[in-house]
Amino acid sequence: MKAATERKAIRGLHLLLSIPILGFIYGPVADIPQAAFAVRFVFVPVVVLSGL
Repeated sequence: MKAATERKAIRGLHLLLSIPILGFIYGPVADIPQAAFAVRFVFVPVVVLSGL
């Protein structure tokens, strides 16, 4: 895979997985235990790693 294609894929993943984090902050996701767990322990670490 070319470097430019890899950057586009990682950027897309980063943006896509940021949506549930916004829902956690501004929406009712924090009130749903399974969704809150997924955001805290799955989405946030993946977004942080893809941002590095």
